[in-house]
Amino acid sequence: MRFISIAAVAFLAVVLSGCTGRYPLGMAESEWLALPAEEKLQARKQQAELDEARALQHAAEAQARAEQQIRHEVAREVARENAVPGGQVQCLLTGKIRAGGEWREAEPAWIDVVAGWAEDVVIRSNDARFAHYAYAAFDGVTIRVCPTELDLEWGASGCAELSGTPQSFRRGVSGRGEIERVWRGAMQCELPLDHY
Repeated sequence: MRFISIAAVAFLAVVLSGCTGRYPLGMAESEWLALPAEEKLQARKQQAELDEARALQHAAEAQARAEQQIRHEVAREVARENAVPGGQVQCLLTGKIRAGGEWREAEPAWIDVVAGWAEDVVIRSNDARFAHYAYAAFDGVTIRVCPTELDLEWGASGCAELSGTPQSFRRGVSGRGEIERVWRGAMQCELPLDHY
């Protein structure tokens, strides 16, 4: 029952949040000025309750997101620990980063990705003034590193790719690639040592 009342207050807060201005409950100045002092006090109390409900809702949503992130991280670690040989690849990216309208030397970027899981990759310039996020995924045959998660999900062009068999990844696979508007250079990928 408490959840329903919180949800109702939160819904009302969201509805009224689009109307709020300088005066409580989204009142126009003329409405506010016409109210007697007692009703102004009541309106302020109602607005404070709505603000509190909105804050509680935001806190609950943030908590839910944090818990979901923790569950995701735990599941990814379990997948990493239980990865079958050939189901995980590690890569080193060396080359240049696109920053400030030009290509600059980049720090080497390390990727460790398990098949079926996307990984964030941070690529920084050597002087550490610029950085880009990229996103990597491995399907057991091809590792793709893309400028956005959507590009990765939809298989868009503009991603750096390197393919090989488990045997070739065991020996190490090298190639050149470019992540559109992010990075270009050499990719060197191999299976983790415990997958040999």
